[in-house]
Amino acid sequence: MARSSSNYDGYESWWPIPVTSERQSFVNSEVFSLHVHVVKCSIADAIGKEKILDFLESNSIKGPMGVPYSQAELALAAILTNREEEWFFYEPTHWRTWDEMNPLVPFDEYGAMPVIGEVKPHYNVRGAAAVVRCVGDVEATALEKSSRITWSAAAKPFGSIQIGDEELAVNSFFNFIIPAFTSTRLVPIDSVGGRDLATADYDWVSHLRGHILRYLEYGPMPSQCYYCSQLVSWENKGLRDTGARWLKFHGDSCRRPTGGGGGRGGTVHAH
Repeated sequence: MARSSSNYDGYESWWPIPVTSERQSFVNSEVFSLHVHVVKCSIADAIGKEKILDFLESNSIKGPMGVPYSQAELALAAILTNREEEWFFYEPTHWRTWDEMNPLVPFDEYGAMPVIGEVKPHYNVRGAAAVVRCVGDVEATALEKSSRITWSAAAKPFGSIQIGDEELAVNSFFNFIIPAFTSTRLVPIDSVGGRDLATADYDWVSHLRGHILRYLEYGPMPSQCYYCSQLVSWENKGLRDTGARWLKFHGDSCRRPTGGGGGRGGTVHAH
């Protein structure tokens, strides 16, 4: 934002962009992050010896002599106690239950997702979704002009862990990452967070990430970028004064419809 809306003098009037912390880890991509994290520790510290013993017992895994393992034996197992190993885990804040697809859980001001049934327990995981915006030109016909269409789509991976006759969610084992995904499916956009910049068009994202810093340092320059061209126009004081006068006398005439009713239900996007 500008330092003052009343005395804008040029591109140097904007406040500087907040400095973000330096990237410390390349575990996740900056585009379509998997939201996993790496921890250097022993697997016994990460999971807990008691839980390891319970897991071994519940799955009938016993020692060489046919008797259950003890904590003393676990303490001697280098693979369990080596604190220099790096282990990868799902971030629990992102790899959580898929509440957005539960018709009984209102997840925003519009209510719950309009679906009939609940997600199967072994698929009830929200993580690793991707939302993209697709833009394409439709060729002209004899009766119609050529046009451009824009559409958004969302997808996420699915899989489960088979233990005997039971199917478990992929994050069932202490959020420890194991190869369990077997397919990818399209899903409703609002079920995986298709808002804000998640479905922004390519030109806008390119402008934000590649042009803004250059603009703040050197000022607006002619460009094929639509948004950069608007910044060039914005430097015209006559244009700004004309806009300010219009807002002064007509600003109160811009009213958005409030809609009707106070009912709940529905989502931001049609599905």
